[in-house]
Amino acid sequence: MISGIAEKMQGRRYIYEGIYYLVCECDEDGANNRIAILSYIANLHKKDDSAVYKAIQNAIKRAWRIIPPSELEELYTAKTNYNTGLPTPNELIYHYADIIKKGLK
Repeated sequence: MISGIAEKMQGRRYIYEGIYYLVCECDEDGANNRIAILSYIANLHKKDDSAVYKAIQNAIKRAWRIIPPSELEELYTAKTNYNTGLPTPNELIYHYADIIKKGLK
């Protein structure tokens, strides 16, 4: 999925960092998961939460625009927003973090 997002896009880096944090640094019971993932990324880069949200959302929009719909159905199986057809940044990050966690078990 991430391959549809250009490497030069800052949102791609933020997505990777969010997934990494949820997979590697959060407790199984979610005790470390109390902080909002976008706030975590924003604090890491000394940015505003809205700037991180925008960067990730732009990366998602680009990926959904260039990846063929049939491929998207295979790569992203979670639900998307009814009106836009896109996942939110949180939905995308948590979806892929969950897939990776399940694969590690």
